[in-house]
Amino acid sequence: VIVRELTSYPKVQFLYLQSIMSKEQQQILKIEVSSDIHELYVKLLCEYSPESVLEYLKKENKYPLEACLHLCEKAGITDATAYLYERTGDLAKALQ
Repeated sequence: VIVRELTSYPKVQFLYLQSIMSKEQQQILKIEVSSDIHELYVKLLCEYSPESVLEYLKKENKYPLEACLHLCEKAGITDATAYLYERTGDLAKALQ
């Protein structure tokens, strides 16, 4: 609910999500984050903290792979894009 309320304020939305996205924080808060929220977080990471995208993708696995691959490609985040191509099994594209 809070995430939807912050749609008009993407930077604040990003900061809010950043505060709850760690597995430890989710356990403390007793929340489960949906794949849609993971996707939104990757989108916001691409915009506000592109250097953090790959690290996030490596430690998480609940994000929609194809959607996040598209987001990383669109944002030009090559290390994350290559990692996601590798996860899809497309090693040829991962090595480009």
